[in-house]
Amino acid sequence: MDIEFLRAFIVLSDLENVTLASEKLNMSPSALSSALAKLEEELGRKLFDRVNKRIRLNDSGRYFLRYAKKTVAYSDRAMEAIRESAEVTGTIRVGVAYNTDTLLILLAAFHKEHPGIRVELRNERFLPEDWVHTDLDMAVVRASGERDENSVRIGRWTHLFVLVRDGHPLCSREEVDITELSEERFVFSSVGSDRRRIEWVYDYCVRQGFRPRVSYLCEGFDGKLELVANTDAVALVHNTLRGFREGMRGIRAIPVRVESQIGQVIELRWRSEPINPLANKLADFAREFDRRGRDAYI
Repeated sequence: MDIEFLRAFIVLSDLENVTLASEKLNMSPSALSSALAKLEEELGRKLFDRVNKRIRLNDSGRYFLRYAKKTVAYSDRAMEAIRESAEVTGTIRVGVAYNTDTLLILLAAFHKEHPGIRVELRNERFLPEDWVHTDLDMAVVRASGERDENSVRIGRWTHLFVLVRDGHPLCSREEVDITELSEERFVFSSVGSDRRRIEWVYDYCVRQGFRPRVSYLCEGFDGKLELVANTDAVALVHNTLRGFREGMRGIRAIPVRVESQIGQVIELRWRSEPINPLANKLADFAREFDRRGRDAYI
């Protein structure tokens, strides 16, 4: 017995009109009448009585309707279970030494295509060159040389911004020299699995001639923004987080003038032969993302 015949029978029994039912089912009235005749022939009973050009369920039809609805409902549940079982699920672990908004855009787009795959981001200030011997599936690191087939570029540092709240003494400035920040109170993010290490910009300030005064140490970028917006503390970010800057309210991002150039390239890298097969899916998606460009996914 064709499940589609049962669906058509349920609609027809509800509307009691072949023309209306055929329109709802997107089929011709003759095709619907033929399907009904075939169903009745298979059952060996009439399911409808014809009354004044309309049809009405008879006793056999009402009896059969209960089973038709149960059968269709059971079929729908079975198909849904099959689809769910076919979905790809699992976890991909990514070590992140350097954050970029391009990475987050990439992962958000990947999640739309593979909602069953969870991506764990592990913030690590220092990722060893032999990270492939850890339990990580991928890593966001500084580029070490020529690009290869096991990586995509997801950012390039070119300059710094200082984040300050509206009303901060620096908020009216168009540009700030990094040495002018030596007396400011800073918000930094802690990184690493032990949460005891400070992000890379701390060391950068030291190389520029001053040791930043750490007033707040927090986890994650959201916490940093919250502290900047509600205190007089400032934070340093690089240009690869421009997507966040453009959406921030109550916070200004002011370009920072530095003596030494910032020209570091950031890559998402993976093993040439991934241990985790799900990493292949993210790698393939990253290549397509790189080919099309991030604007295609915003």
